[in-house]
Amino acid sequence: MKKYYLIFFAYFGLLFFGTADVYADEAKQSLAADTDARLIELMEKYDELNKVFKSTKLELDRALATINNYEKQLQTLTNLVAEQSHQIKKLENENTQQRNLEQRLNNSLKILENKTNENLQLLERYKIIEAENLKLNNENLKLKKDLQNNQEILRLKTIEVNSAIKDKYELLEENEKLKMSLSLLEKEKKEKITELQNNLNEKSEKIKIEKIEQLTNLANSAVLENNFSEALKYYEEINDLTNDSDVIKYNIAALLYQLADLAKAEKYIDAALNLNPENLLNKILKLQILVKSDQYLQAVKFLRTFNSVEKQNPIVAKIIEQLFK
Repeated sequence: MKKYYLIFFAYFGLLFFGTADVYADEAKQSLAADTDARLIELMEKYDELNKVFKSTKLELDRALATINNYEKQLQTLTNLVAEQSHQIKKLENENTQQRNLEQRLNNSLKILENKTNENLQLLERYKIIEAENLKLNNENLKLKKDLQNNQEILRLKTIEVNSAIKDKYELLEENEKLKMSLSLLEKEKKEKITELQNNLNEKSEKIKIEKIEQLTNLANSAVLENNFSEALKYYEEINDLTNDSDVIKYNIAALLYQLADLAKAEKYIDAALNLNPENLLNKILKLQILVKSDQYLQAVKFLRTFNSVEKQNPIVAKIIEQLFK
């Protein structure tokens, strides 16, 4: 404010006292000095503020960079935690599957143990039946021997009748009686032989069923051990014993499918379908064989035999998706 008063008085003196030059120079010098000092002061404050601004901006940039880095690290950690959570869930699912598999294996072992005990019991029964068959055979031999003896007696009696003339009528009558007795013995013999044959057939059928069950148990055990070739041999023996089971033919086809013998597998599954064309398992295996052997056109044609409900089966739906991908 002081500098403005000086300027005012300087011009006032110039007008009224005639000393304007002196006071004007002094006012100019004072004004210039104050202005320079003020400018210098403002420049210094500007520099300080600029330095503070730059420093603050630098710190702010560093803070923003740190925050961005922290955000990236946080995102990385979040992704890592998510991935670890997924791995943990996957491990939990695998553990659950492993426990289920162990439970199934234990159940299979128990079933196998029970079947083994049943087989031992069947073996004992088989030995008893063999003993009975041997006894029946001995009885049959005895009957044959008795028949031969009776025939010999009849022959001797006939000779005796022919040689005796006196009691011809009585001898003839006795001969008729002997013939009747022989006929009765022959009839009894035939009935006994028929009965023995029926018993043998019945026991043979039982032995056949027991043999099938034994082979089935062996085949199932081989499948549990992933020994598909061994299991196939047992099922082929079963198929020779009973040729009208679509289940046995399906099992053979499934084992051949596992062993990649697709042509032979298709032959057996066709035989199973001929016996039971509406069985869904037979149809699914046929479709799988056609797809795996690259017979896609035949697979599409065969798919037309599936109804709408059968097409909703998860395995069938997956094959359909594969065919029309």
